[in-house]
Amino acid sequence: MSHTAVECPVLPTDASLDSTANTYQSTVVMSCTDMVNERIIGIPVGQALTLTCQANKTWDYWDDADTTACIRE
Repeated sequence: MSHTAVECPVLPTDASLDSTANTYQSTVVMSCTDMVNERIIGIPVGQALTLTCQANKTWDYWDDADTTACIRE
């Protein structure tokens, strides 16, 4: 019996990611290139967001419908 790896969607490319891993339980730290003038949606300016790929093929704390991660303040 073979198992198919659980993969989460690819994250937006306008953010800096510390990893491209997207399999179950992988973690990725997302930040904006300009940490002074930009912020990740839903996160205060200057903070990064740590995401973990879940068993249901979604990232925790992230809406997979979002195609942009960073917004200008």
